[in-house]
Amino acid sequence: MNSRPHDGRSTKSTTELTTRLLPATPRPSPRLIADLTALINAAYEVAEKGLWVPGTPRTDEGEVAGYVRAGELAVAESPDGVIVGAIRLHQLDARTCEFGMLAASPDHQGTGVGRALVRFAERHARHLGCVVMQLELLVPREWVHPSKEFLDRWYTRIGYRPVRTGAIEEFYPSLAPLLATECDFVIYHKTLTGPGDTD
Repeated sequence: MNSRPHDGRSTKSTTELTTRLLPATPRPSPRLIADLTALINAAYEVAEKGLWVPGTPRTDEGEVAGYVRAGELAVAESPDGVIVGAIRLHQLDARTCEFGMLAASPDHQGTGVGRALVRFAERHARHLGCVVMQLELLVPREWVHPSKEFLDRWYTRIGYRPVRTGAIEEFYPSLAPLLATECDFVIYHKTLTGPGDTD
């Protein structure tokens, strides 16, 4: 996987956020990994409240370090260089990229961090020659989760469409015992067209 965005440079959103792919390195900074892990877990503690057994983290330092080593983690930074968001990018096949673990610092939610990171992910996918972007959304099976409803509306508004729903036991059987409620994964796809098709 190419470790640079389409033009090899960082990009900025209208809120002056800088987005970039972290360089693939065999020995990432322990402080960086700890900070990224804490940021992602803090974001998902709110976004997935009630879905997991209390105390279950979204990720751990080993997993995050693995993504950085593979060149699969991008970040959003504030003008003073503070990391305020993260997203994992992964090429599934010649045509399809997937993003996941989209997270904004709780102090910066609603400021355009998520939008900037998704735009970056889509540009990076085009650079790799992909024409489809995929994401997975974990949703409770028997009740409505406000954060998941918000994300469904937001993803739909920027061009993503559900293409399949499956049980978590089918996708990630090792995670099923950690759930506090029965959940499904909804897979969304978006066809990547022009360079600026995420509004």
